Amino acid sequence: MRKIWLILVLATFTAFLSGYARADESDILVKNGIKAANAHDYITAFKDFKKACEMGNGEGCDKLGLLYLRGLGVKQSYKMANELFNKACEMGIAIGCYNLGVSYDMGAGVEQSYRVAAKLYKKACEMGYGMGCNNLGALYDKGLGVKQNHRMATKLYKKACEMGYGMGCNNLGVSYDEGLGVKQDHRMAVKLYKKACDMGYSIGCSNLGYSYENGLGVERNYKMAVKLYEEACEMGYGGGCNSLGYLYNKGLGVKQNYRMAAKLYEMACEMGSSEGCNNLGVLYQRGQGVPMNKFKAYKYLIKAAKMGSVDAQYNLDILCKESPWACK
Repeated sequence: MRKIWLILVLATFTAFLSGYARADESDILVKNGIKAANAHDYITAFKDFKKACEMGNGEGCDKLGLLYLRGLGVKQSYKMANELFNKACEMGIAIGCYNLGVSYDMGAGVEQSYRVAAKLYKKACEMGYGMGCNNLGALYDKGLGVKQNHRMATKLYKKACEMGYGMGCNNLGVSYDEGLGVKQDHRMAVKLYKKACDMGYSIGCSNLGYSYENGLGVERNYKMAVKLYEEACEMGYGGGCNSLGYLYNKGLGVKQNYRMAAKLYEMACEMGSSEGCNNLGVLYQRGQGVPMNKFKAYKYLIKAAKMGSVDAQYNLDILCKESPWACK
C-alpha cells in the first residue's frame, strides 16, 4: 500500500459557490443561478448566469463557463467554457483564472501547456484563491511548466493550507513525510494530515490512516488506521477503501474477513483505484472471499494493468502461465 505522494486538481473543477457581499442586480442573478444549479434546474441557471455575465459580472461568466464545461442546460463546449473562464479572469475573478489554468493543465479545449497553466495558477494564487496556490505548487513539485523546486512547492502548499484548503495541507504533509523542500518530519506530516482530514479532505484522512498503520510520526495503531480508512472510504476516496480492504484481508485492527475485503476492493476499483482492482483480481484468482473465478481474476487484473498497476501486470503473468485459457 502506498501513500499518495502528490495530488493535482485536474479532473474536478470548482463547484458552484455561494455568498456575495454586494447586492446589485447582476449579483442577485448569480445567487439565483447558483440556487437553480444546486436544485439541478440548469436551464434557469444558464439564463441567470448568461444575463449576469452580459451585465459585466465576472462570477456570472465563470459559472456560465462551468455549465458549458459540463454540458448542463446547454450543449457541452470546452471552447465556449474557456472563453468564459478567460473573460472572468480578465475581470479579476480568481476562480476564472484557476479554471482556465486547469483547462491548459489538462489540454481541455486548448493545446496543453503547463507553462500557461502555471501562469494562470499563479495569478489565481496572488488573487487569493488557495487552489491556485496548491496547483502551482504541484507543478513546481513535478517540474512541469516551471523549473522543479520542491522548496517553492512547499511554500505554495503552506499558503493554500493557511487559506483553508485541505488539499494544500495534505500535500504539505506529504512534503514533510518525504523530506522534499523541507527537513523530513513524520510528526509534522501527521499534524498536517489531521488538519486536512478535519477540513473534510478524504486523502488527508487516508494518509493519516497510513501513518497510524505504519507507525510513522505516531505509535502504530491499526484500530485508528481502520477508523481513518473508513472515513476516507465513506467520503468517496477509493484509496481509502482499498487500504481498509487490506486490513480486513490481513486481519489488522479488525477480524480477518476475506468477504469484506473483497467488497471493499470492489468499491475501490469502481472508484478508480488500480490497487483495488488488482487486489480484487487476486482474491478471485485464489478464491478468497469470493468463488474462485480465473476469468473474473483476469478481468480485474487487466483493468488494473491498463490503469498503470505494476503489481497487476506481475499477477497477470502468473495467472496466464497457470491458467492460459483464462487470458484468451
